[in-house]
Parts: sequence; structure tokens; C-alpha cells
Amino acid sequence: MKISRRIAVDLIRETGGKFFSATVTSRKTGEPYEINCRTGVHKGITGKGGTYVPQDKNLITVYRVGKGWRSIAIEGIQSVRIGGTKFEVRD
Repeated sequence: MKISRRIAVDLIRETGGKFFSATVTSRKTGEPYEINCRTGVHKGITGKGGTYVPQDKNLITVYRVGKGWRSIAIEGIQSVRIGGTKFEVRD
């Protein structure tokens, strides 16, 4: 199913801490990669925080399985798989 980028972001934010996967293009390398992650994780937060607000840089902060905290660039989202349904992002 094809969806807009805004709907993809809304779906990710509405996962309520459940796992999802996404294909994302890296800002650094331009290469696509798969990420299995979830939002809503609080374990491991030290309170040190970053020096920026992720939303200001068009990022979604997630907890990547086996890798820790990561940020997904919203403009790099190509597809998301939530609850067994794959959504392709159209520009």
C-alpha cells in the first residue's frame, strides 16, 4: 500500500512502543538500510540528553534492536512494516 511520508511518520508515532521495521536512506552515505526498532523505550536514558531537539532536525528517535538509540531521518523513510503490513512511501 502506498502512503504519504506524513502518514508514515504518524503510523510510526502511533505504534505505542510496538516493534516495527523500516527501510531508510542514510543521510551520511545515501545508502538504504533496514532498521528493526520501536519508539517509547525509556530504559537506558541517562538524562544527559543531546544538544538538539530531534523534531527540529526532521528526525524520529527510536531504539534499534541490539544497537541502542538511533535517529531516523524523516525524508529518508522509504517503507515501513507495522503489524505485518508493509507501506511504501511515495514522495
